[in-house]
Amino acid sequence: MRDNRNNDKEPLGTLTTKPTFALQYLPGSAAAGCFGGKVGLHLLSKEPVALASPIFYYILPRFASFDGFDPRTQVLGRPKVAVLSGFDTHGRHVVRLDYRGNCEPLVPQEQTINLVRFRHLADAGVDTDVLTICVATPTPITGSGQPRQPYRLAAMAPETTWLGEAVITVHPKETIAVETKARQSISSQGQSAS
Repeated sequence: MRDNRNNDKEPLGTLTTKPTFALQYLPGSAAAGCFGGKVGLHLLSKEPVALASPIFYYILPRFASFDGFDPRTQVLGRPKVAVLSGFDTHGRHVVRLDYRGNCEPLVPQEQTINLVRFRHLADAGVDTDVLTICVATPTPITGSGQPRQPYRLAAMAPETTWLGEAVITVHPKETIAVETKARQSISSQGQSAS
């Protein structure tokens, strides 16, 4: 993405390119009470990027909770990890990875980092919500795409840069079991009619 704004540091007409991140979502089950998937950030730049004192926020859907980090991928450095919930987060779990007071993490080019696992709450009904990742850092960076609900994001994570989001859907386990049995029944009826 190109930034054409004059920020008094560059002459008019000068174009600067900010490193761009994309959210990477690897879905799990849509069933309530099950592993819902994992989500992380993928640096699209061909060069590594050093981030100054970043604080990453993973805003989980209202029906999901933090389930740790994926052990097969890299968590940059040693962030202070906190799971926030309650009124300030509009009832959502927010996973905060805070690198302040730590070394500046160097994000490797074209790799996915800080892959967070999440689990659907056991009592979740049929629902769809957005999972969002944003960051607070003085380093100029950007996300790919546009937020679906920018006003909600501004209320939940002011002073941050949006990096990406994914639409997540959950269904009660009973609904999925009934749908699976119905498909199997239809499939076996089709085979016996042949």
